[in-house]
Amino acid sequence: MKQFILLSLLMALTITACQTDSKPVKKSQNNEKKLTEVKNAKEEIDWQGTYEGILPCNDCEGIRLKIVLQKSNYVLKGYYKGKDNSNFSHEGELEWKNESVIHLEYDNLSYNFLVTKKELKVLDEAGEVIDYNGTYGLRKTS
Repeated sequence: MKQFILLSLLMALTITACQTDSKPVKKSQNNEKKLTEVKNAKEEIDWQGTYEGILPCNDCEGIRLKIVLQKSNYVLKGYYKGKDNSNFSHEGELEWKNESVIHLEYDNLSYNFLVTKKELKVLDEAGEVIDYNGTYGLRKTS
């Protein structure tokens, strides 16, 4: 009988010792932000340079963009993949909407980009980073 009580007590201790009182951890958006984002890109990072990438397009295979950012202006070149004679280019004055967001316009295209250390991330109308099969944007190439 003593062995049964001792064995039962040992089993109870083992079971309670294995249980954890952990609560599910919620991922916060702040924890998911990449370390490449900065609060004041205009002043804190070397944002001048060339950025390249392909952005989604409603009526083509994608918009191939190359943007060269300079101190006060930009040069934008691109084409619509899968369309004939679709090359375009534009030079314009660089407009900062705030310390980390730039605004570029060409013809009927208008983009807001979050400037990070390694890329320009496309923002939606509400100013949120667009996530489409992973965040898309233009990678800094030089």
